[in-house]
Amino acid sequence: MTTIQTQSMALDAFIEAYGQTPFEYVNGEQTILAPQVTRSSRNAGFIFRYLARFVDENQLGEVFIEAPFVLLDDSNWVHGSRTPDVMFYSQAQLEIIKRDPEWEDKPLIGPPLLAVEVVSPTDRYTDVSKKVVGYLEDGVQLIWVVEPKEQVVTVHEAGSNQHMRLTIGSSLDGHDILPDFSLSLSDLFQK
Repeated sequence: MTTIQTQSMALDAFIEAYGQTPFEYVNGEQTILAPQVTRSSRNAGFIFRYLARFVDENQLGEVFIEAPFVLLDDSNWVHGSRTPDVMFYSQAQLEIIKRDPEWEDKPLIGPPLLAVEVVSPTDRYTDVSKKVVGYLEDGVQLIWVVEPKEQVVTVHEAGSNQHMRLTIGSSLDGHDILPDFSLSLSDLFQK
């Protein structure tokens, strides 16, 4: 991962820079995103398809894959940005975002309710841990950290100091964010 220190960035400048090289913008630093390997990309795709089908069938909102979200101040200056592997926005969130007629040509404004991070061999444990803390500070309510090689998912929820580590034989659920959602880890990590 390459890190570049910068000052605050206007939304237009962020969009232009992100279009050249995808990055996350945290605490005034741009961190270039590393590409995923096949295993992590495959698991992210499976979660996206499974989650999107559930969300669409229940008209709950929309699921995005590898799209950035930004945190803005009142004058459209970006003071934070992250790019989860998969994320969910509720219908209510989308109604606010879609007030901007050009919303589809910009990063998503504001944090998702659910962020999914699929750990790749290039990810360091400390970086993933910092990312989880950052998501919670940004306002994300539920985080799934998926470790494909170990076949484990760690669940973090806003307002809780504890996390839940799930293994094969367990199922992911959507807590209050996605009621009735369930995904078996055996299905997720199928060979």
